Amino acid sequence: MVAILKREIKNYFKNPVGYVFLGVFLAISGLLFFLNVVRIGVADFSNFFNAMFLTIIFSMPILTMGLFSDEYRFKTDRLLFSSPVRIFSIVVGKYLAACFLYFIASLVNILYVLVASFFANLQYSLIFSCLIGTFLIGFSLISIGIFVSCLTRNPVISAFGSFGIFILFIFVGELSSYIPFKWMKEVVNGLAIMTRYNNFVMGIINISDILYFISIVVVFSFLSIVMLLKKRWN
Repeated sequence: MVAILKREIKNYFKNPVGYVFLGVFLAISGLLFFLNVVRIGVADFSNFFNAMFLTIIFSMPILTMGLFSDEYRFKTDRLLFSSPVRIFSIVVGKYLAACFLYFIASLVNILYVLVASFFANLQYSLIFSCLIGTFLIGFSLISIGIFVSCLTRNPVISAFGSFGIFILFIFVGELSSYIPFKWMKEVVNGLAIMTRYNNFVMGIINISDILYFISIVVVFSFLSIVMLLKKRWN
């Protein structure tokens, strides 16, 4: 697992993908900080972190699109699958590498908070909740992106597929208004990722929301492992 983790981190910086992800993430987050905090002169980070949701949604497919698609495309998957490393270790190693790069990019949000703290009194409990929310949603979307990357050898298709699933998780809550059964409506509302994230932006940290994001990671990581086991045996 550690060897896979180191290998993937190095690959991010050997190829343009890591730099493109960091560039897109930092550019959009910087713009959002200027528009939602600096320009209006209000040190309320709720609007900033609410807008950061879109940054995460649009940049995450860049981070995950080639994790397995490139293995298929360059025929290195045969060497990877024939190695003594377990599929579980391969998936977790790649997942942790993507999480590491996302974590590094997200540290810029802490920098923005430090800059704003020199000019205004901040609600640090709210900011802490927002930061936890951004980490959780990012880590969960990475697991979805890895699963989609397992399905195709084309990184572009992988990116658009991941983005499509992200959008589905965003708008699934809108479907509840068309469901006549109350219990089913509650289930569909519970799957809406935007609602869960908004709770963190409002400063509400619920165990149920944390478990929701952890469940996404577990489910999609499991699906990735199953898919790769199938490919290994084939």
